Amino acid sequence: MVLLGSIAAALAAAPTAEIGWKGDVSRLVVTAPAGMEISADAPADLVLRWEGRELTVAGSGGELTGGMAVGAVRGRTLEGEVSLQLCDKASGVCTPGRFALSGTAPDAKKGRIALTVAEAGAAHAAPEFNTDARTGADAAFARAKETGELVVLDFSAVWCPPCNLLAAEVLHARDADVLLEGFQLAVVDVDHPTSWALKDRYQVGGYPTVVVVDADGNELDRVVGYPGKEEFLAFLAAADEEKRDWASEDPKALTPDEAAEGLWAQVQDDVEEGLEAWLDASADSDTAAGHLARFRLDPNPDDATWLATNAPDEALEWVPWAGPWGDTDAAKGPLREAIQRALPGADGFEAADLLYFAAQLADEADQRTLYGAGYVTLQASLSGDDFLDRAHFTFLASLRAKSGDLDGAVAFLDGLTRTHPDDPTFLLEAAGLLNDAKRYEDALARTKLGLARAWGDNQLRVALEHCEALVGLGRDDEARGTADKLLHQDKAPDAALVVRTHRYREKLAAFLE
Repeated sequence: MVLLGSIAAALAAAPTAEIGWKGDVSRLVVTAPAGMEISADAPADLVLRWEGRELTVAGSGGELTGGMAVGAVRGRTLEGEVSLQLCDKASGVCTPGRFALSGTAPDAKKGRIALTVAEAGAAHAAPEFNTDARTGADAAFARAKETGELVVLDFSAVWCPPCNLLAAEVLHARDADVLLEGFQLAVVDVDHPTSWALKDRYQVGGYPTVVVVDADGNELDRVVGYPGKEEFLAFLAAADEEKRDWASEDPKALTPDEAAEGLWAQVQDDVEEGLEAWLDASADSDTAAGHLARFRLDPNPDDATWLATNAPDEALEWVPWAGPWGDTDAAKGPLREAIQRALPGADGFEAADLLYFAAQLADEADQRTLYGAGYVTLQASLSGDDFLDRAHFTFLASLRAKSGDLDGAVAFLDGLTRTHPDDPTFLLEAAGLLNDAKRYEDALARTKLGLARAWGDNQLRVALEHCEALVGLGRDDEARGTADKLLHQDKAPDAALVVRTHRYREKLAAFLE
């Protein structure tokens, strides 16, 4: 309860911002509220505007608390905003925040004023979920026919981290109108039952999947996953250009390196079947593409050793796919070497991922330390902008829990639940962490609320955690009742449709046995 109170205080509290000046020399200092501190190492930024001038500072929290030169401000009206992380001193829980600044400095030779600080409004037009997928797609097709533009179908989920990052950095960014010039955007909520036909038509399995189509719905190109902003914009720029159709080619007619390139392209598009001829044709290729493709399809020590030695920058393209082989003694050497070689060149987010996988390879005594290092690294990389950072929140909570601070992780997720009242994501994540720890009553408290907020596939996923908590408490009859109710309250997708809903329903049906 103390931690929950700390999260609430962090969300409600605001820093103070004071400007002192003498003549044309002034200094701005940002101070945390009582009982809290501004994370000195976490990213922070500030924008201040007055009479056509703009001061922009992008650095760390330590620069804000240490004070910064502003310039001539006396007699000026100022406005702007600041993003930072506030940390509760008692619990160590840190919460990103974005605050609006405003105030007027008197026209005096020297003085000091406190700027008004208020929680900033939304800086982004976030995508809408729990909506009819057909309506948005039909509207985008209609607009495209009028304008002659292409349509971007964004198969996305409210709980999906890379979907969130794609939305924040590109599809719903502040400059999205510029980035998406020439395209009409339709967000397809993959959890909503109305998405079934579209997912089946475009054979969507992983999220996000972005499909570029013409106004009649004919596919031109697609990307599965989010490769990063620059790569994604390059994908959009080339979406209507003629592409090499690897699947239609005969791999026996290609050189081994060409076959490896074609195999890797298909693996990245989630093609899993009918690749035997490509594997045979690329067997003699000693390129990164060949080794990556072969490892992703069949994790093995030879390709792992080659990749660890020759392609350190590609570690996150194959290490996460080690699967059961990664638990063998033969796997741990090349996997650890790959992570060690990749860490020096990794950014904060990549480093957190690598530390997570390093923890999975470590002895039990070292795991918490590595998970904790991943947590600290990821937290320090956050921007303070909720929309940009939310792609990392559930992973951040998971790392914190695995480092030994389950209460802190759940408190963080509970705080996010309060600030995102229509989103079941953080309730679902908290319930999963609590079920894993066999804290079934605490998990049940979250799933009860989650069932009321969730929809479609989301509701089925919350129901799975709900039933698991009930079974853990010995309330098997209630679990069967919940499963039966959920399975019959909504119509099931046609058996011929290839959608994830079938998978969730099958898992839920297991509680009826």
